[in-house]
Amino acid sequence: MAVHATAHESCRLEPPAAVKALALDHTVSIMETLISRPKPGRPQRSYKQVTFVTILRSLPSTAGSNLAKMKPDHFLTAVSLGSACTAQSTPYVPFYSSEWGGPVQLAENFNSSSNTSAFNLVEATLVMPHLSIPQNPRARVDRYTVASWIGLDGFPRSDGGGPRGLWQAGVFMSIWENGTTEYSGFYEWVPSDPVFLTASQLAICEGDHIRVMINTTDAGYCGTTTLTNLNTSQTFAYSQAAPTAWRGPTFPAPGSSAEWIMEAAAYLNTTKFVLPDWGNASMLDARACYVSGDCVVPGDIDKPEDTRMAVVLWNETQTVNTQSTVDGSSVSIAYVELPFSSQLGQ
Repeated sequence: MAVHATAHESCRLEPPAAVKALALDHTVSIMETLISRPKPGRPQRSYKQVTFVTILRSLPSTAGSNLAKMKPDHFLTAVSLGSACTAQSTPYVPFYSSEWGGPVQLAENFNSSSNTSAFNLVEATLVMPHLSIPQNPRARVDRYTVASWIGLDGFPRSDGGGPRGLWQAGVFMSIWENGTTEYSGFYEWVPSDPVFLTASQLAICEGDHIRVMINTTDAGYCGTTTLTNLNTSQTFAYSQAAPTAWRGPTFPAPGSSAEWIMEAAAYLNTTKFVLPDWGNASMLDARACYVSGDCVVPGDIDKPEDTRMAVVLWNETQTVNTQSTVDGSSVSIAYVELPFSSQLGQ
């Protein structure tokens, strides 16, 4: 089911003026948490993860969008971020996953008992890339899909603090075998369901610059997102409270990490979407800001130990599908088809 706009009374929507000012200037750490959520007419499902889980549920059936024709009831993405190796040519620690590509910035000296050391804002301008059918996909399918997003608290931390929910927003992009493409905005606060935006809410085309902002208040228990098409000035804004699992805990986004990501999602049965070739995806004017007002850019060169560079690696073929670079406030995430062995010792 989609998230509805019946937010906590203390969670207020940012005014459009604030959105325009920002424009001028992308999971859940469940940690041994059991989530049981019955669905009407379906058997109850339970999920237990000890690492890192994103649950994308129930695509909407409205607006006649091709997204609604995708048919799966649920999606699941789980990033295994346990294997790391440091490449000699970069100060950043790469993490190989089957879903994520892009930089993750860890909040410096994050303390789960004190929100003053946390991020409460992440933003970037997502440039909608040209999509094409990949030359050597891991499988030939009718539809190739990738999500470009920014978010807070998608990366697992070992500093305790209880359950956390990934508060994220961005754009899902798909290309079909016949060449048809679709770009659809979305937001999600895991473990709640994702909400896909209709074209009347936010129309997006190839080449558009989409300014996305995610922020939180009340120690991560209230959140606001805005998505603005800078080419058309159309803006979508939304505010909500942190979700609470059925008979379970609340999942705030306390700001332990910020992410700028290109992601391959997966069905609940772990069958993953096949990535399209997006060439090079840019995220411009990217930054994450602390509650104090201090801000950092992705891959802050002064604190490289606080950056993780996620790399999409398909284990079955040992193929790397993303290469990411950061230059100041600009993030570049390229689609590649390279053998994993070629990445070692660089």
